[in-house]
Amino acid sequence: MGVKSLWTLLEPVGRPVPLETMEGKIMAIDSSIWIYQFQATMRDKEGRGLVNAHVVGFLRRICKLLFYGIKPVFVFDGGAPTLKKSTITERKSKKSGAAASHAKIAERLLAAQMRREALTHVSQLRTCTRHDLLLYSSYSS
Repeated sequence: MGVKSLWTLLEPVGRPVPLETMEGKIMAIDSSIWIYQFQATMRDKEGRGLVNAHVVGFLRRICKLLFYGIKPVFVFDGGAPTLKKSTITERKSKKSGAAASHAKIAERLLAAQMRREALTHVSQLRTCTRHDLLLYSSYSS
């Protein structure tokens, strides 16, 4: 959600505030922005995104705020950021692909089981028929 054009409205009066001056204050934090920042910027030596970068980033920033005596209040407001939306879409795609794959595998397993049962049944019929023929031939001699 958010407030449309909030930063444009606040820009003329906004100013940087040193954290040391915020001791004993409560600070509201837009959690979505933090998550986006950590996922977009925290990389390993090869440039790949870090696993759980948002957790590491949150922990570091929370420690810094607590060091300065600031009490953080985390706000989760509005829809998912663009980065998260693409992640959600990717997860849905993988999930539906996996479901389709599982259905195909289940179908193959069922077909294999049915073939095995049919072969076992035919084999038993053949054995039974041969046995019956032998019994019949022994009685008729």
